[in-house]
Amino acid sequence: MPSGGHNRKRKHGPRRNSRGYSSIACECCRRLFPNNDALINHRSLSQPCYQRYYFNNVTNETRVPTSSASSPTAVAVSSGTNSSSNVGIRSSSASSCKSSNRPNNAIVPMVDNVPIPSEETITEFGNMDDKDALSDDDACSDNDDDKTVEWEESSQSASANDDDGNTPSEGIGNLDDLVNGIDNEFDDTPLSQTINEYNFNEESSLNDTDTAGSDNDSSLDSESDKSIPIGGDAAMRAQVSLLHTLEQSSVPIKMYDTIMDWASEAKSHGYEFPTTPVRRRTVLNNFSTQFQMHEMHSKEMVIPLEGGGLGHITHFNFEAMLKSLLSDPRIRDSLIVNWDNPSKGVRRDQSHVSDIHTAKWFHNTQKQMCTEPNHLLCPIILACDRAHCDEGGKSRLSLEPMLFSLAIIPQELRTQSWAWRPLGYLNNLHLAPSSKISTRLRGQNIRNTHRMLRLIFADIHRFQKEGGITLTFVPSASDRCGVTLILKIPIAFIIGDCKGHDVLCGRYASHSIITLCRDCDCTLANADNHKIKCKMRELSDIKDLTDKRPTKVILLELLSIGQHYVRNAFYDLDFGENPGGIHTATPIEMLHGLELGWFKYALKAFFSLLTPTQTKHFDELSKVYSEQHQHQSDRSFPRTSFPHGFSNVTRLQGHEYVGCLFLSVLVLSSRPWQFVIARFTPKKQERIKQFLDLFHTLLALHSFTKTKRLPRDMFRVYRGETESRASNAIRICVQKFKTVLKRKKGNGTKLTKVHQMLHVAYYIDMFGSAINWYGSPCESSHKFFVKEPGKKTQRRPDNFEQQSAKRVVESYIIESAKYHIKGNSLQDENVSVSSRPIGGTRFEVHVHLNPHGRYIAGSHEIKWTDRRTEKRMLMARVQFDEGAIISMIKRCYLLFDRSSNIVRIPCFTEHKVDGTIYHGHPLFRGQGQWHDYAYFQWEESEEALIGRIHFFVDLQQSSNTYQMTATERRLVDLFYDGPNYYAIVRSSDGDVKQKSVFISRCVLNTDEWFIPSVSAIDRPCYCVFDSLADEEEDNVMVALPPNQWSAAFLE
Repeated sequence: MPSGGHNRKRKHGPRRNSRGYSSIACECCRRLFPNNDALINHRSLSQPCYQRYYFNNVTNETRVPTSSASSPTAVAVSSGTNSSSNVGIRSSSASSCKSSNRPNNAIVPMVDNVPIPSEETITEFGNMDDKDALSDDDACSDNDDDKTVEWEESSQSASANDDDGNTPSEGIGNLDDLVNGIDNEFDDTPLSQTINEYNFNEESSLNDTDTAGSDNDSSLDSESDKSIPIGGDAAMRAQVSLLHTLEQSSVPIKMYDTIMDWASEAKSHGYEFPTTPVRRRTVLNNFSTQFQMHEMHSKEMVIPLEGGGLGHITHFNFEAMLKSLLSDPRIRDSLIVNWDNPSKGVRRDQSHVSDIHTAKWFHNTQKQMCTEPNHLLCPIILACDRAHCDEGGKSRLSLEPMLFSLAIIPQELRTQSWAWRPLGYLNNLHLAPSSKISTRLRGQNIRNTHRMLRLIFADIHRFQKEGGITLTFVPSASDRCGVTLILKIPIAFIIGDCKGHDVLCGRYASHSIITLCRDCDCTLANADNHKIKCKMRELSDIKDLTDKRPTKVILLELLSIGQHYVRNAFYDLDFGENPGGIHTATPIEMLHGLELGWFKYALKAFFSLLTPTQTKHFDELSKVYSEQHQHQSDRSFPRTSFPHGFSNVTRLQGHEYVGCLFLSVLVLSSRPWQFVIARFTPKKQERIKQFLDLFHTLLALHSFTKTKRLPRDMFRVYRGETESRASNAIRICVQKFKTVLKRKKGNGTKLTKVHQMLHVAYYIDMFGSAINWYGSPCESSHKFFVKEPGKKTQRRPDNFEQQSAKRVVESYIIESAKYHIKGNSLQDENVSVSSRPIGGTRFEVHVHLNPHGRYIAGSHEIKWTDRRTEKRMLMARVQFDEGAIISMIKRCYLLFDRSSNIVRIPCFTEHKVDGTIYHGHPLFRGQGQWHDYAYFQWEESEEALIGRIHFFVDLQQSSNTYQMTATERRLVDLFYDGPNYYAIVRSSDGDVKQKSVFISRCVLNTDEWFIPSVSAIDRPCYCVFDSLADEEEDNVMVALPPNQWSAAFLE
């Protein structure tokens, strides 16, 4: 957008972008168009751009507000409604028009669509008023901004309603503008020519093609002249019947072709469709019996509820589900079992703690339970969380499945839904509603819930009392056939949110009671005290009270520790060597505790510090970095796709808060933001620095909890110390969180989620890395256990759980039958297994030679192998950096046969190295350029240098045996390492300056290109541009990889 805003008049002729290619940009949305006709056509089709351009631009160009020009606000508004007055800075024409050596999508720091100026131009506005010159308390008021907005709106309405007969409802512009503005070129041009110019598809855009595919030969078209009899022939009857059935079922349109392909395959295998077909229920029952899965079907039991009424409980056979889980071919060969001596377990790493079998609880429980050689410790992991069956959580129909998995299944597999099995569904439809709270007894709902849980866990309780469950492991690819073991099945821990854990522990839902946590004796007053030394609960402390008949004394004593009087279903279950039982088997879960807790509170507190104008500046910069984040080869970074900003943090999902925090670190560390906060008060600047430090700390803490393998000495208490290093580091995090936030709402930072973070080190020492009880995989499994089954029911509340459970079992039957009958793998068929090293779009650089076989300077052209890509590139007028092309030609054409007057150098845009795909494309899928960064291991440098990949060249058919001069030979020997793939790279100068914990800065070399072999690529690098609008250098910010963030946790 021009630096003068919407009201700055400019001719709509072609302009040059930063690389010198002609294009025209829309003043409103900044999209590029090849010519003026395309720009006008865009404005006529885009309503926001139509209104913003014609109303704001044309109207304000002809009318100037009568406000005093001496007022800074009046001057700014007279030059455009989106002028730089909202920022307090103005860009000179020289600085805004100066071209810089950066790629087309490089960051041009914009605030209110105005480039941020250099240090010299910022001094011109020292006398301008801004609310940031006020105190922090006054800056939180929106009065000044409200006045400015009212002035701007009134000026627009006054200029739009002058008595010239030109109101927005009647038209735009005067008669002269109308005469000069009407364009008949579209009407005078043949429609086919216009379509070919603006559309890249081979077919005309007027033809509505079926996206699911079409047949090359149509029997209906070939016989269109023949009369169709009433009722049609057999084929037509079958086709229309199937189409009608699918149309009523609202299935995807490709389902017709899928069914027809299935029918053709069935017929080719000799299947004859019977006159009376076998129904779906009969087929599933046959498969269930044949593959011995009939015991997996759910059962419905009725129990009496406290307060009257009956509860219908849907539960499953635990033994059948356990056998199904252990016989799954995706799991059975990966079990963590020492088959030579099952009772001793696998050998664990003494220096690190990772999966559950490496932790203290597993080791102690194994020594206590596994006393015979055929004993195998097989701990149960539970997960329980309620989910709505429709997207958005607005449906009154919801399910709360109780799922289980096994600790002998590796953690990598437990992230998949097929590594979990259901035990039952908790029914909440028959519990007393909250509207009748005055008539129900205190704790009645929780007591009824534990009645249901007692029924669901009846099988597990019986097997635990009998000493275990005897199973013979099925034959598999390994030689573990006919091994009969007795599985010891204690419960390890339960994954869920704070609300669900409190219900399972029988606690009050209120967080304002004296004793705050379910697993310790911390009081509400000390909830955010990072120095508090709390004591973990023991099961006997509460069970001794609930085993007695209820009296006032017992009820008051339970109330003092926040417990309901309830016969807890988990008190009768075996939790191994865990003295706290259910109370210390419900660790704080990082998705709800950290991401939806700490991160959300921190972002809310940060944005409450900024004024609306400052928040808008922040969102503008976050959009820029979010767009650059989409084109990064390192996919380990959190998701930061926020095209509209994220200042309204209430609309985010749990996994998005990590990306918001990382994107905030990028924005607050950027040079454009330093110019924005230059006029803030020193107090506010210091507060923003505190938040930046807090964001670094929270990201380091999150990385620590997501690390799969942690050093064991972090959790050891050495002689002379009172606690481990990990516990001490977490206490520092709690102190910093409380100090920086200064939260006043509700209980402030006296929250369960704050204090329970002090228990993380204890739980990691007990159950292994915190990733073992991370709740995101279980949340993802709701699609299989809740949402998809719920869609296939009658959606009646009285039998919703029963029908959903039946659909889940049917999915298991169909999947197992497909595996046994067709012999196909159960792995996801949509996962690509391609391992080709090169890919993307291919093109050739045609180099024209003189009669002496030498390159004619500037005489070359690029030929794309894909016609559609070539059209897209020509229409967008985007090409590779000319310097990169010429540098590649001068070095590489010497390695090909020059007997003819032209040399064709093959090139491509994607290359895979060690599973990472690196891109170098000027217009990736028509959505901007994608040039990845990577660390290159240069021979002349001890440390890897950062390089920006522009494209790749294929020198597999090259040779250095062709005749060359001595100068040419030295030029080739500098980079050529034999036939291979090479990258065209712009490298950094090697001086990487550390600016913060996670952010460094470097400058790319703008006057030299390098051509290293792809074997020199060491690892991907995350970089975003950080240059200002008037700078020639390509400054970039380098982010530390997420797998190294946890190293900063202890620091």
